[in-house]
Amino acid sequence: FKDEQQDFMDSLEILEGLTSNLFVIYKDGTIRTAPDNVLSGYARQLVLEELNRIQSTKSSFPGLHHLKELTLDISNAPTIQDAKDGLWSEVFVTSAIRLIIPVE
Repeated sequence: FKDEQQDFMDSLEILEGLTSNLFVIYKDGTIRTAPDNVLSGYARQLVLEELNRIQSTKSSFPGLHHLKELTLDISNAPTIQDAKDGLWSEVFVTSAIRLIIPVE
């Protein structure tokens, strides 16, 4: 039963905080955040608009030049298992008060 509980916990998607939205940059250049049915924050919207602009113009994202191409994925939220598997490169949260905050 304990293994089943752990498997369930590992498969959970991380959607948002109480007053923030989560973004995860994967090592393959995919940026994942929760689907649109979460807190529709102002800062989240700004980041999504900028990522869409970068993706459509094929320009680079400041500070992430090591990634050849960024792909925005809002259909698959980040999972705990992905973190455990070492697939995450960087994580940040957005909020109206602090805008973008890196997570260490």
